[in-house]
Amino acid sequence: MPRIPEINGLSFWLGFIAATLFWWLVQRVKPLWPILLDRIKNFARIMRERNLQGANDHLRREVVKRVQGSHLAANLFSFDDLIIPPLLIAPPVQQAPDSEPGPDSMAARVVPYTPDWPELMSSFGYPRLTLAEALSGGTPIAVTGRAGVGKTTCLNHLAQQIAFKHTAAGPLMDYAPLLISAFDFLTLAPENDDPAQELARMAAGGASITLQGQVRRLVVERFKEGKALILIDAFEELRQDQAKTVVKLLKSILERYPQTRVAVTASAQHLDGLSEIGCVPMTVACWSQKERSLLTHKWQQAWAQYISPAIKKANLEEVDSSLIVNWLETDRGFATPLEWTLKVWSAFAGDGKGPTNLHAIDALFSRISSNLITRPILEKLASHFVTKGLGAIPYADLDRMLTEQTGPRPPAVLATDEGRSTTQSLAKKKGAKRDFILSTGEQILEQLVGAGILTEVRGECIRFSSPIFCGFLASIHISTDILQKSLEEPFWPLYESALQYLAARSQEANWIEEYIYAEPSITGRNLQVAGRWLMDAPANASWRGNLFRWLASILQDESLPENLRGSMIAAFACSKDPSLPRLFKQLYGSKSATVRRLSALGTGAADEGSLVNDLIALLNDPDELVRSAACMSLAALGTDPAMNATTQALMNGDEVIRQTAAEALAMLPGQGLEIMREAMGINDILTRRAAVFGLLQLTSPEAKSILERTAVEDSQWIVRNAATQALEQLAQANQHIPKPLHKPWESPWLIAFAAKKGQGISPHQPVNDLLHLALTVGTLEEQLGALDYARYIQDERIIMDVYTLYYSGEYPINSHAYLTISYWEGSQVKLPPPGKYANPKA
Repeated sequence: MPRIPEINGLSFWLGFIAATLFWWLVQRVKPLWPILLDRIKNFARIMRERNLQGANDHLRREVVKRVQGSHLAANLFSFDDLIIPPLLIAPPVQQAPDSEPGPDSMAARVVPYTPDWPELMSSFGYPRLTLAEALSGGTPIAVTGRAGVGKTTCLNHLAQQIAFKHTAAGPLMDYAPLLISAFDFLTLAPENDDPAQELARMAAGGASITLQGQVRRLVVERFKEGKALILIDAFEELRQDQAKTVVKLLKSILERYPQTRVAVTASAQHLDGLSEIGCVPMTVACWSQKERSLLTHKWQQAWAQYISPAIKKANLEEVDSSLIVNWLETDRGFATPLEWTLKVWSAFAGDGKGPTNLHAIDALFSRISSNLITRPILEKLASHFVTKGLGAIPYADLDRMLTEQTGPRPPAVLATDEGRSTTQSLAKKKGAKRDFILSTGEQILEQLVGAGILTEVRGECIRFSSPIFCGFLASIHISTDILQKSLEEPFWPLYESALQYLAARSQEANWIEEYIYAEPSITGRNLQVAGRWLMDAPANASWRGNLFRWLASILQDESLPENLRGSMIAAFACSKDPSLPRLFKQLYGSKSATVRRLSALGTGAADEGSLVNDLIALLNDPDELVRSAACMSLAALGTDPAMNATTQALMNGDEVIRQTAAEALAMLPGQGLEIMREAMGINDILTRRAAVFGLLQLTSPEAKSILERTAVEDSQWIVRNAATQALEQLAQANQHIPKPLHKPWESPWLIAFAAKKGQGISPHQPVNDLLHLALTVGTLEEQLGALDYARYIQDERIIMDVYTLYYSGEYPINSHAYLTISYWEGSQVKLPPPGKYANPKA
């Protein structure tokens, strides 16, 4: 029988008491464990951030340095002296069948969504977003727009806001901004399993040896934390094979680090595979008279601070800047930010050659011309890019070509330590040498880079800083072969600009009519491209009349989507043709309410003040949307009779017209808030209620303060209730912010639709059959929801379903089908040949 060990009583009870106390303490402390763990993690994070502070500062300094040196007038003024914060046109609200969208502005209801022609939306306060807001939803954004509209500025502005930790960047303020050219992206090693490591090496390239390791570690850490922001410029200038390489790298990054935010400049007509990463195209809002005036005054202040003292010191006469500003204020055309900057620059420099955008561009090249940089040399350089069909060409190739063109080398030019090499290519050649001789080509390239005409990218390549410069110069001597090649790829920016300026110089051009007749798309892509040429074309060009007739035939075709027809009216408005008042007046008498509405909007966008009385008459139109369009155009015109009519609509109209008038008046630059403040003091319930909607559009602290006071103090509950609802809407996330689509097997409405049809949805399996059913037999809401998924699917049956909706003649489904087809065309999806409506000759 085993012997039971002897137990010491004192030891036993001491151990028992100690164990009891220990577990009692554990149970008491257990609720505090998460807090303790969080504090430990937070402490570790703070220490890690402190160790990487030097790398963080370096990364932000490099971003600021790049941004400050990237704008055209960098040799005169800083980026901050001139920047007008860019905005993006908000896309339509993603309306899932199982959700109810919130109230929208009257502009979003009256003005058609025409992303290829943002001029129409930009004229009437259509909803807009900053790039930071657009990215907050988590969807990759393709920043689109024609050359010169400010796509690069949009990326640069956000990058600098983050670098300075500006609160306007929102949650992105703590992100690591990686501002990269698409051509730089091509130099990354595609075989690397972790592309973030390659980006980290690129970001650390300019750091000191002691900092390089920290910068690499910082960037990789940000990717792991989901706080990396990739901003890619000049993607639209890549050729198709190059674009595929960049998209492949982006796709790899997003699969490994799905929280990464991405914004890419692109062309909506040539997305080059960006649909593979779910990019949502958002066009840059055009400048109105407000933005043009603001830049003019900013330039005036900067000129007085930095340039005028030097002029006075040299005892030179200077024109009174207020006279220049007043002259510029009379310009009512549609100029891109780049074109307007050049126009203002030429006006202040006194070397303007005329009032048009072409004259402003021409003045820039005259300003930089010298004995070495002649106009023929510039034209040859641009033609070289267009002939090669490349957006960036090796420095050495351009040096060789230019040196051959200029003949014998001029007297030796020395580069010494007194100056800094403009490009990395030249710095590499110089090495440790104190002096060395530049070739003629090198001198030209260095001067053009220094003037902001050319830009250097990684891999020792050079590109034009804007396709406008290349296209303008190349169009002067363009061969038949290059013309034909350009017409086959009219959406590549260099070809697009060359065609635009060639058309601007062509009074008689059979190739233009042949190009339009050969329409390849039911969305009228060629017709819309040619519509852009009207802006700069001679008023007596023989082809203008035919083009006007083709645009008018599309506008009046009731079977076509209203956003396509809206693009035609935008083309009319931008043309500034002398016949516009007569055309619009004729269209006011159309039996079609859509034609009357679009014509009214075109009048306001084109600033045709002579039609004020006709617009006032349209305030009595039987169609509600036509009345609203007329009211919005009257406010946009801004003349005394127009403003009186708009004010009367606010005071005496029906509820819809009052709301339209209030929102339109609220958006007037410099006076909108004051008008709404006065309206809130009027002893009329409906006027004050309408003013609440106007204040809602402003979203400024002052407007919010008025709404808060109204929600509490107004004597009528209907006004208080409207103000309360407005404040609730302001507190919510903007419903226009694009959000990633649910996976089909996670989409509540699609699961419910499948169950209704007796089907199921398997994870990671195609849902083409289900989408086909939704597009053909679903409700309107289900069809709209299915179109959101259809744009990312290349299936012949789905394509034909969308075509059927396009030709249905039913709003809004045909307009959404138009946007889906446009997305397919931009993504180079093979589509059926166009129907009769795409060919103006039909």
